[in-house]
Amino acid sequence: TISFLASCANAKLNSEIKTYDEVNKNVKTRSASVYSPQAKINTTINSLHNQQVTITGNGTSNSLTIGSSGTLGSIGNTGKIIYAHANGSNTLTLANLTNNRTINGKIGIENNGNFTGTIAVNTFENTGQINGQIYMGIWGNNSGTLNIDKFDNSGTIIDNNKGVFLKERIPTYKPLITVVLLVQIRV
Repeated sequence: TISFLASCANAKLNSEIKTYDEVNKNVKTRSASVYSPQAKINTTINSLHNQQVTITGNGTSNSLTIGSSGTLGSIGNTGKIIYAHANGSNTLTLANLTNNRTINGKIGIENNGNFTGTIAVNTFENTGQINGQIYMGIWGNNSGTLNIDKFDNSGTIIDNNKGVFLKERIPTYKPLITVVLLVQIRV
């Protein structure tokens, strides 16, 4: 989403742009081979970024990295700064969500309304500081699934309530792979 928006912001109009009808007036119907069932979207943040990062489940594989010089969210932010979600029968794959510096705000990895699909978190890794709650779960009476393969925290997580909240209906959670939780809760 971020790189797409940046590309749009830097786009320049070309006087040679033709309409769909102009380009395709003599084209016969043909099959397209551009469909990719598992597109990959990789985003890296290496500076201050104050807008929410939204990752939507639509069959894509996504990676989000907060680099060693990156900060996501402003100091004191209590809203969701990372919102990864899917609805209906969609599939969302978070191949890698890595924080190497600072995240200010909540991280929500969850369903959005009615959900029968799958959310897969391959690797969640924090070596920096997260100032907010991490929520991973399927809420409501939904039959969708959330699978967590690796949750690794060697950094700091600070929250006033539930630093890490894994909703109780997670059918696949492999705690033997790597689970290191060092959580600081402020009261």
